[in-house]
Amino acid sequence: MYLKKIILVLFLTFVVQVFSQTLIRQPKISPDGSRIAFSYHGDIWIYTLLNQNTKRITIHQAYESDPVWKSNGEELVFSSNRKGNINIFKISAEGGLPKQLTYYPTKNIPTDWSEDKIIFTTKRVYQGPEWDSQIYFVKEDGGTPERLITAYGDMASISPDKNLIAYTKGACRIAREDYSGSAQKDVWVYNQKTNTYHQVTTSTKNDHSPLWDGKGTIYYIGAKSGRYNIYKQTISKLGEKIGSEVQLTFQKVNGVRSFSVSNNGKIVYTSGIDTYILENGKSKKLPLYLPSDHHFEADETKTTT
Repeated sequence: MYLKKIILVLFLTFVVQVFSQTLIRQPKISPDGSRIAFSYHGDIWIYTLLNQNTKRITIHQAYESDPVWKSNGEELVFSSNRKGNINIFKISAEGGLPKQLTYYPTKNIPTDWSEDKIIFTTKRVYQGPEWDSQIYFVKEDGGTPERLITAYGDMASISPDKNLIAYTKGACRIAREDYSGSAQKDVWVYNQKTNTYHQVTTSTKNDHSPLWDGKGTIYYIGAKSGRYNIYKQTISKLGEKIGSEVQLTFQKVNGVRSFSVSNNGKIVYTSGIDTYILENGKSKKLPLYLPSDHHFEADETKTTT
């Protein structure tokens, strides 16, 4: 009986500690490295690193996530189910009324904003027997989406010179961190000028979510170490890898769930319930404080018979 009480006390202490933290999703650092957009309580927020101020950009009963910055930092796109299906919307970084950009009864998730093109992952008319996604783009002012590359894949981003497209190929779910097999995810690069594909990662574990910094270096999440960590890889102008990858994080208990990188190589990432900034080879926990009201009533009264 005494042992049960100890276990209960420890469990309640753990619950209090967990829920006293601020669990954010899909943090995306701005191109200049000064702000972070993220999803919290189903809305899009922006956190300014210099003064640690937060601002709620959207406030809607729908669920909104996956923010992506425009290169000048003045606008964001994000995914939302506010119109029923999960589509892409655009909004000013100061807030306002979002503009819907895609209209389709499948999930559309933005991954990059290159010049006037919003790159996104979708499962449209070309879904194959292995459940692979496709990579599309839509113009920033709307219009009919078009296929970006003919290869199946997802999580695409475009290099600073606008020629190379890094993307993830493989049907395995990201949640299967220790998976090794024919469906594992790998990072590939497509050269638009030469119409050639180059495989970047070759480990026996999942590698995914490639992103570029301003110098044309690729960063990605890989499970080579046994847990998801962030790696970087030098890429040639043709899209081929140069040398070996460099491991940047060394998570051993909770792997990296998501990350983003600025033009100057500053990284923000989430691991477990915490969010970190990685700069000059050192990681530090981000002190987020997000006071907010609830979208819905905390209590609901119903009468039944």
